[in-house]
Amino acid sequence: MKRLFFALAVASIMGCAVTDEGDPDFTGGSRQLAAEPSGSVVSLRTESPTVVRGTNAFVLGPFGGTVRAASGFMPAHGHGTKAAKIEALDDGSQKVGLVLYMSGRWEVSFDIDRGGTAETVRVDVQVP
Repeated sequence: MKRLFFALAVASIMGCAVTDEGDPDFTGGSRQLAAEPSGSVVSLRTESPTVVRGTNAFVLGPFGGTVRAASGFMPAHGHGTKAAKIEALDDGSQKVGLVLYMSGRWEVSFDIDRGGTAETVRVDVQVP
């Protein structure tokens, strides 16, 4: 909880909005998220206007690091996704291709490395 308050304080100083557990599920567009455990802000956006059932392109950053892995988990069915395809973009962002092959709520996690420090960025995604 302290990390969330810290992230919100940093975000307000920087003029950013950081999501918390009370926010609705992500359906596409862009959102600012807090990386764990540091609470630093990472921007997330989708290449398409909305999340779709099938292949989605999520773009993180640029955040001064690398996406090492990404995955989705569907709690209602107890299963995950196939391995994500990760691509470094010229502007320092990281593009993650992830197949969300069923409608419903997915818990999506991005494992990132920033200067040798491992962190995780998580978001709940709603697939129509």
